[in-house]
Amino acid sequence: MNTVATTTSFAMAARTVRGGLVTLLGHLGRHIDNWVAAAIARWESQAAAAALRQLSDRELKDIGLCRSAIDAALAEAARTGTRTTQTGRRV
Repeated sequence: MNTVATTTSFAMAARTVRGGLVTLLGHLGRHIDNWVAAAIARWESQAAAAALRQLSDRELKDIGLCRSAIDAALAEAARTGTRTTQTGRRV
């Protein structure tokens, strides 16, 4: 009888540890996903800023920007989640 009780206790403990490990790995995976998403967003923002800075003042005026407003426009787009495709359409 003692062996059965010990085996049952070990099985219950193993199940509890497995459940905790799965939860921990799930949280870790979400943190990694968030970190990767933030890094991608930062790289996209830097690429957009570089592309806008290469435009002439006339081209910037055509799209409704001035050179001093590039960073503010990108920050606003990041806050609102506005993105544009290469053809200029909003997504």
